Order: sequence, then structure tokens, then C-alpha cells
Amino acid sequence: MRKHEKCVGALWAWLLCICTCQAVIIGLPSKVDSGNCIPFGCAPVITRYQEVYSSSQFSNPLEIGEIDFMAFANSLFPLGNLNSGTFTLSLSTTPKAVGGLDENFVSNLGPDNTLFDVAVLTGGLASNVLSFFGGPFYYDPAIGNLLLDVQIAGASHAGPVSYFQTPVSTFVASRLYTEPPFVSQDTEGPLVTVFVSPVGVPEPETLALLSVGLAGLGFSRRAQGIGS
Repeated sequence: MRKHEKCVGALWAWLLCICTCQAVIIGLPSKVDSGNCIPFGCAPVITRYQEVYSSSQFSNPLEIGEIDFMAFANSLFPLGNLNSGTFTLSLSTTPKAVGGLDENFVSNLGPDNTLFDVAVLTGGLASNVLSFFGGPFYYDPAIGNLLLDVQIAGASHAGPVSYFQTPVSTFVASRLYTEPPFVSQDTEGPLVTVFVSPVGVPEPETLALLSVGLAGLGFSRRAQGIGS
């Protein structure tokens, strides 16, 4: 391998590392026609939603600055509309087990419960990924499971339902939600969730510098007649 090719390979390896090594995906997306619209794509009566994630899914502590949910769509169920309303997301470390959340939502919160993000959704067509940015929240899986708490105010829904990916396995997470006058809990409908560290995604300035560097290397390759 020539010198410039080594440089390009090293740059791309570095970019892939800083973009991916600080993200944890909880739950492999289902390959069947299944998805969950609660709490972002339907059911405006939902006022609170909690999801607990098994600490076994995290190999190391993680500083969380972004939470992503992946839309579920195919030819039978195209992308639908998001709910509108104010969504308040909090994170904490909880001793509660997957499938073992208390129907008293407050009792599930850990002592380190931290406001992560307050997001106002305005409805309209969902994108492939629904992202929330906040924190950062430092999570240590050695202490307990991770709890996501979502409180919803002024929710409404118009248009087709929007579904999100649910995990293949039923042991990595479970959900608890209000469905007045009932509180429901299950291990079959939690959302596939991606937790991303703030250092896991390069800043725009970094990407710009990388682009300049790659462009310069590309020009050098062409100038010297180096084949691919």
C-alpha cells in the first residue's frame, strides 16, 4: 500500500471510530412487521412513559448526550406523523429490573434522576430517526439499570400513525406507560434506543478539517497518478 493510501485509510478509520465507538444500541430491530407507536406516534392519552434498559447491554460507563429512536416503515406501514406536545425526558440509574417497574412511576426514578431534554414536537411526517439532545448524563452500568422517563403534556395526534422499531429480544428492556385509567407494562413493546456520547460525533469544525485533509490527499493522488 502506498503512503497516501495509508493516510486515507487511517483518516477513515479514525472517523469511523469517533463516530461509532461511543454509541450503544439497545435492542436489535425486529425483522418482522412489528413496531410501537407509543409514546411519539399515536395515543394522545399517554401522559407518562418509562423504559428501563438492562445494564448488561452496556460494556462500559457512558456519558449520554443524545438519544435516538429508529422509525419502523415498510410498504404496508409507511412513515406516519409524529405526535405534537411537550416531551420532558429524564434519565436515572434504577435498581428496578426489566419487566419489574413499579406502577408508581416516581418510585422507579433513581437518586441521580436528571432532566435530559424538553422537546416540543409539532406533529407532521416523522423522519427515519427521532433524536433528542441534552444532558450529558453519566451512566455507570455497574450501579444499576438505566431508566428513561418521559412526561408528556398537551399531546395530540393527527394523520397516519408513526411506528418505531421494537427489539427482537424481550429481555433487554421493558416499558411502563399510562393509558387512563390503566397503567400498562410489558417487555414486548419497548423501543430500540441508541444512546450516544457527546464525544461520539465529530464537531462540524472537525468534519470540515477532515474534508479538507481528504480533498488534499485526493488531489495529491491525482497529481502523482496513483491508481486506486
